Amino acid sequence: MRHRALKKPNQAVMGLCVMLWIVGASLYARAAAPVHDPFTTSSDGSLDNFSGFSGDKGFNGKWTSPNTEWKASTQREFKSYPTNANFPNPSPGRLQLQYGSRKFNMATRPLDPAAFSIDFAQDAEYYYSFLARVTYPDDSLTVGFQNQANPLQYLEVGVTGKGQPIIRGLTVMNGTEGLIQQGGQTPDQAYFYVVKIVAKSNDSDQVFMKAFNLKNDRVVKPEDLNGEGASNSNWTLVSRPFSSRIRLDAVRLSGKGNFIRFDEFRAGYNWEDVTGVRSGSGRSSNGGGATSQITWRVNWEVDFKTAARRALDEEKPLLIYFYHKDVQDCIDFEQDILNGSKFPIYAQGLVCVKLDVTENRTGVQTFGIDRVPWVLIGRKSGGIAAQSYSYHKLPQKFYQDLTTVLRQQ
Repeated sequence: MRHRALKKPNQAVMGLCVMLWIVGASLYARAAAPVHDPFTTSSDGSLDNFSGFSGDKGFNGKWTSPNTEWKASTQREFKSYPTNANFPNPSPGRLQLQYGSRKFNMATRPLDPAAFSIDFAQDAEYYYSFLARVTYPDDSLTVGFQNQANPLQYLEVGVTGKGQPIIRGLTVMNGTEGLIQQGGQTPDQAYFYVVKIVAKSNDSDQVFMKAFNLKNDRVVKPEDLNGEGASNSNWTLVSRPFSSRIRLDAVRLSGKGNFIRFDEFRAGYNWEDVTGVRSGSGRSSNGGGATSQITWRVNWEVDFKTAARRALDEEKPLLIYFYHKDVQDCIDFEQDILNGSKFPIYAQGLVCVKLDVTENRTGVQTFGIDRVPWVLIGRKSGGIAAQSYSYHKLPQKFYQDLTTVLRQQ
């Protein structure tokens, strides 16, 4: 029997195939997060030191959750991601909190420091994502990180069973725990949560979260998200600015309630790491470089009655700024503080009104204004919480008073 000789392979074609394979492999590697726990398992059991997971990376130990209700389950709650998230469908296996107590049920897992950790003393951006469903109105779930040596140092964001986003972490946030912007979610539905942490060594830190509904949302790029409204192009949660120097080196999971499902945790140094969608910012994946935040606008009112009515309708504190356009201290206050990058963030939780003392004699007499710039900060419940002529000289005091008022909301 005669055998037909095989043709000599075309070297150019082989070279092209190798090149395409290398490019494809590198693209896949860039889309892979440094930390990933798919909770893939073929057995059920208590989460505490559970040894049945596979496919995870970026950790330095097992999950620990002593005396809590978190369980590992072989069931698959989430069958897919949003349509454009460049990840394979979730594998069988998940975490669940079912018929749990009303206390917070906590679970933690140490990170491999060579893979990922959060350091608020550095200029960097950190990202993480997860799939979750919180069913009953009184249930809640928060996910984030803690310091292994001091568990009281933690930062978590999440959602209640009523669909309201929440943030926890007073120690890390230096007492400024709370939100300046939030958008509700539909209760008892599955969401893909993506969190962005902006750390700045010499400026304010901040946390952002976006919840994508698995039924009908597409994952957008972070540069396409802004802070106004409640559409798919808006952040779901924006924290108040805070300043921290703390380092977080373990994943932390807290839940309370009767029916919570959790899966597919990822953490990394850019948006693509945790969503599979490439950002147009061109940032490297090492967390370095300049950080970016939302550009906020202050919606100044110029009529006191209009501002007071709006503050009542929106249930926000009222900030009243008395000024004179020709006074240098007013010019400096506006240029250095009111028009800076920090105040507009705080202003999202306020109703602000500017009153020219030459045109508002009634207001000047009512509040006893004898010099400018003069700022009054009212309580949401009524009355003046703080006021000063010296805020332009003491910006730190200005932000401390704003923080105090906003925390009382």
